[in-house]
Amino acid sequence: MLLKGEEDTVIMDAVEHIEGIVENIILRLPVESIISCKAVSRNWYRLISRPEFLKLQLSWSQSDLIYLIFPRDEDSDIVSEVHLMEDFVVTSEIRLAGFENLCSPRVICSVNGLICCTVDVSPSALIHYEFRICNPITREVLVLPKGCPSAKDPSVGLAFNGDNSEYKLYHFFYDPCDNHCECEIYSSETGSWRGIGTVSECPMVNLYSPNSADHIFVGGKLYWLMSSKEDTETPVSILSVGYNEQFSTINLPYEVTAWSFLIDLEGSLSLVCVDETEIGVDIWVLEDHETSRWSLQGSGELDLENLAYFDSVVAIKRELPLKQKVGLGVRPNEITKCKDVNE
Repeated sequence: MLLKGEEDTVIMDAVEHIEGIVENIILRLPVESIISCKAVSRNWYRLISRPEFLKLQLSWSQSDLIYLIFPRDEDSDIVSEVHLMEDFVVTSEIRLAGFENLCSPRVICSVNGLICCTVDVSPSALIHYEFRICNPITREVLVLPKGCPSAKDPSVGLAFNGDNSEYKLYHFFYDPCDNHCECEIYSSETGSWRGIGTVSECPMVNLYSPNSADHIFVGGKLYWLMSSKEDTETPVSILSVGYNEQFSTINLPYEVTAWSFLIDLEGSLSLVCVDETEIGVDIWVLEDHETSRWSLQGSGELDLENLAYFDSVVAIKRELPLKQKVGLGVRPNEITKCKDVNE
């Protein structure tokens, strides 16, 4: 016969064992099923909401990328729902708290399972973004305090610390009074913005695709393309910053074009350069951060009818899905794949 204390210990061990089994099963479910599991019981809700579970789920699903699609009404820019797309197929419709009837939300990045979106809430000629951090697994949405307005299109970037427990949002904006580029940083630790003043280097805006992500987070650092004052369409260098807020610049290979994109290629900062005359693509990988040494990973041809509709690039399992705009309707974007030339 067990004593009261021993009985409680046995019960707790059994509960922990069962929770471990349940957690292992839920980890393998599709995202929509995981969301539904939160409504089963308080214990399951607590289990799925734990930061440890979210990290495990992120690690488990690294090979199964999930996309968020914001379908727009043909007659307006209002978004009332969000679609999940897995394996390039729309699988389900979800509703995120705080995303009802938003006007033209822009997904600026997706890092470590979190998605950062902006909504233009400008009351005047100034550009004033409202930032939202959402977790599609838990459906939690955090609306950040408003930052500073900008006289020109601002640039942003989301960086995480070493164990991915905290993040910082970098916001580059142009002062309405003197038009100088400044930077402010939102910290998840403090829950507030902190200005760091005027910066000498400011990320460029992709004029061909202003609504696409203009940065990449690789190896604990953020990277943006930068242009010269003489030619604002073609990048000439890269601006880099880590969670420690230390800025640096990286030179680019000589063979860059206006259609150049930064990507994460198997954990390495890489550059995709599209040749608008030959409709070809070069893939460069950064070998040395300090010396700005790049190596040409490979080259290939693109089957694109009109380069003007070229939107953005992302690397998936050594393939490059090239996203193209297909008009202003509600159709999802088409995907064209360019395989790694080394395969």
